[in-house]
Amino acid sequence: NSKLEATVARQIQAQFQTTAKQALQDALKSSFETTVVPAFEMSCKAMFEQVDTTFQKGMAEHSNAVQQRLESGPTSLAMTLR
Repeated sequence: NSKLEATVARQIQAQFQTTAKQALQDALKSSFETTVVPAFEMSCKAMFEQVDTTFQKGMAEHSNAVQQRLESGPTSLAMTLR
């Protein structure tokens, strides 16, 4: 009788652990899908927008600087060719 009770108790405990583990995994997965993933996506989007804006601004500044240098006067190559 006590062996049967011990076996049943072990089975119940094992089943509870399996069920609880699955429920915890499902809850964690759901939480990640509804909270963490969208927040991460929004953060990445904002970061890439900042990188793009900075890159575009830097390229425009660089282009302007090169254009001004070309327009400011003859280069050493042009002087040598003259």
